[in-house]
Amino acid sequence: MPNRKTYLRQSEMPDEEANVNNRIFSKTKEWKVSRFNGSEDITEYFCQFEITAKVNKWTSQEKALSLLHALDGKARGVFHEYPDIDTVTYNEIKELLFKRFGPSNYSETHEYSLSQLRLQKDQNIRDVS
Repeated sequence: MPNRKTYLRQSEMPDEEANVNNRIFSKTKEWKVSRFNGSEDITEYFCQFEITAKVNKWTSQEKALSLLHALDGKARGVFHEYPDIDTVTYNEIKELLFKRFGPSNYSETHEYSLSQLRLQKDQNIRDVS
């Protein structure tokens, strides 16, 4: 087994070994954003989104476009709020999503879900509860 020397700082490493380490860390793949449809906890979603944005080193415009791209289902309704998505900011989208799906609006979210609920043929009401 070869004898490997442990270095406390990268500056103490020989140039060749330091270059290898830099290449390994710079090849980190971009993290993917998970989808948001309004049924998940929005606070937890934005914690995860912010971590992904930080790792990917996104600008605020990239964050806005990535967030818009991640919207699914009833969360896509925010597109109707902004006629020009090129000028909307990340904070505006985030604020609107919190107004619609935030903790204070859980009753509205559940009310909407219930209003969309339809029994299928031969389905009992107890099956959906």
